[in-house]
Amino acid sequence: MRRWAFCCALVLFIWNAPVHARAAQPMTLLVDARDVARNVLHVELEVPVEDGPTRLVFPKWVPGQHAPANPVVDLVMLAGSVGGRHVAWERDPVDLFAFTFATPPGSATLTLRYDVLLAPGQTTPQLALIDWNPTLLYPSGSAIAADQVAASLLVPSGWQTATALDLPQRGADRISFAPVSIERLFDSPVLAGAHLRVLSLTPDAELDVAGDGPGVPVVHDAVKAHFSALVNEAQALFGAHHWRSPYHFLVTATDAIGYTGLEHHESSWNGVEDQTLASENAAKRFAGDLLCHEFTHSWNGKYRRPAGLVRADDQADETTDLLWVYEGLTEYYSDVFAARAGFWTPAEYRAMLAAKYAYLDAESGRTTRTLADTTFQARLRAGRAAFAGARRASEEYYDEGELMWLDADTLIRERTRGRRSLDAVARAFFGGADGPPAVVPYSREDIVAALNAVLPYDWEGFLRARLDVPTAHPPLDGITRGGYALAFGAKPPTVNPSTRVGGVSGDWRYSLGARIAPAGSVQDVVAGSPAAAAGLVPGMMLVGVDARRYSAAGLSAAVEAAATGQTPIVLLVDNRQTFATLTLRYGGGVKLPYLVRANGTPDIIDDIVRPRRSVPPK
Repeated sequence: MRRWAFCCALVLFIWNAPVHARAAQPMTLLVDARDVARNVLHVELEVPVEDGPTRLVFPKWVPGQHAPANPVVDLVMLAGSVGGRHVAWERDPVDLFAFTFATPPGSATLTLRYDVLLAPGQTTPQLALIDWNPTLLYPSGSAIAADQVAASLLVPSGWQTATALDLPQRGADRISFAPVSIERLFDSPVLAGAHLRVLSLTPDAELDVAGDGPGVPVVHDAVKAHFSALVNEAQALFGAHHWRSPYHFLVTATDAIGYTGLEHHESSWNGVEDQTLASENAAKRFAGDLLCHEFTHSWNGKYRRPAGLVRADDQADETTDLLWVYEGLTEYYSDVFAARAGFWTPAEYRAMLAAKYAYLDAESGRTTRTLADTTFQARLRAGRAAFAGARRASEEYYDEGELMWLDADTLIRERTRGRRSLDAVARAFFGGADGPPAVVPYSREDIVAALNAVLPYDWEGFLRARLDVPTAHPPLDGITRGGYALAFGAKPPTVNPSTRVGGVSGDWRYSLGARIAPAGSVQDVVAGSPAAAAGLVPGMMLVGVDARRYSAAGLSAAVEAAATGQTPIVLLVDNRQTFATLTLRYGGGVKLPYLVRANGTPDIIDDIVRPRRSVPPK
């Protein structure tokens, strides 16, 4: 309000003057992370400019998140100056990620100071995963693959760092990096912490783990061996890698952050719980869907990339319609790698497959939505919390994509009598020659051609039937052709190892038809199920079961009693501060999914997960 007249004059100046390009020299970025315990980064940025107003943009799209998800709202305290004199700025009224600064004639360098607020999930008082994406404003029209940034980082006293960035020069608590392109800077996060452990895995990869302490994080010898085997198995499959050695597994090991992660070309962020790497049993919970998944993206997603995800800058919209390759094929191989590298046993791999098929099959939303349409889900839900998914298919391109690729792999193996496999497609498509990061785009037609090169077949028809029309059930042929059948029972012979996918005790989707948290909150209800018929809806809280206070054990006992006595289960529920008594009629007992061997069929799945190491794929 107090600056209204000046702002009006500034707007007229901006509209009537050209927005000049920046000079050719690198921008200089200093990120002060010494305040991460309070979830704040302090930033100083110097941008070479020419005469006239300067338009800068905040990167909108974060590669790997598949949505314009970079939180521009968390860029605060923005102030500009030239030669020590204040420079006013205006946000674009349409593109809220763009800012115009009224740099006066004769300006050479625009200096910006601002803070970046960090949402919980990347830092604790003892560690931080520093992403560069939310710290940099860059000139509009920049070519992010070419324009350079000289970045430096200040960390708390005594903290150590790990990153794929080249030539870090350390002086006291300041680390300075060699100038790199904007794209490579964004693709190279820094792991920093008071307790950082670095373990060499192979000549081409290392494991960097930061924990909350006290002391350096514990990594079990067998877990380290599985990581090393993972690198070797991936190299055996693809035949080459596309990073400057070593590749960095950047791991935040803390309950305060837990399960999360993001892929990068020469590194990956893997957020796990505090003691995850301290034992084989704990590590396997995060193996396929995180540790192996983000690593596999170095080939599929970073090196070979859908053409719609290759852009000159991070402002242009992505086209995400090929995520069934980017994420689905990555999910397929990341779970295969989890078994080949020894994180999982073959039986645990099969338990994971059963869990993924069963939870996908319980989604009623799949009958009206194609798998291809789910590739836009990250963009559709941007800015709002996800609701229960049984009535609305979500990001099935991950797990249903995996089952589709299992279908393709077993089909190739069956038709060639074991002489060829999907591994040959992966090696030819994602391999190439060892070298630094590069990006090679692809289209759906390229995928079809790569499949036909290994097995001539109607692959476009294969994909169309699974991607482009709604289906009542996810692909089962990969499981049955692989030598197994789906079954349900109260006690599966092997526990599903994945922490992300259902199938553990207390998951009632396959029996009652509901997903219920241990404390009693109803998280999801399957349409047409006994739970839906009884009137359960997401958001309810179970208060009592069969006239006793609710507990997970009590509900299990009630289900068992109903299976033998054929008596209904009586639930007392709190429905948004309104109590109600519901009668649930179900007598089928506890049901959890698992796979059983099909008589008279070859065990193709067992062959798929057999370790390869240096054996070339067929």
